[in-house]
Amino acid sequence: MHPVVWWVATAVVFFILELTTASFFFLWIGVGALLTAVVSFFADKNWIEYLVFALSSLLLVALSRRWAPRLSGKTQRPANVDALVGQTAVITKVDSNLPSQGYAKVDGEAWKVESEDRQPLTLGGKTQVMAVRGNVLVVKI
Repeated sequence: MHPVVWWVATAVVFFILELTTASFFFLWIGVGALLTAVVSFFADKNWIEYLVFALSSLLLVALSRRWAPRLSGKTQRPANVDALVGQTAVITKVDSNLPSQGYAKVDGEAWKVESEDRQPLTLGGKTQVMAVRGNVLVVKI
């Protein structure tokens, strides 16, 4: 069997695999196989074909990681607790031993909070979430 036929068949297999996923991963490996099919017209050594396939597939997959979300139409949004950064928190409880720590409500949920610069929290005071450390929100007084 001529190498061109083999590489085109390989590309078709990867394109069919791509239809079962939404990752744009197998698409680029299939394109790498098509590029290798073109190269196999001119190259008579197998190692050249394998090198072209490996390099072109790796390069296309690496470059597509940046563009895949745009091509798929999916928007990126902060996950879970990261979405709280920048929101307003109301201090509901201040720790008597460590007044820079306590609890606050953010979007109706209670969270453990700690002041950014170790300043004491004020009960009932409004503050802004600046960062997240584990399951503790860091707030600015």
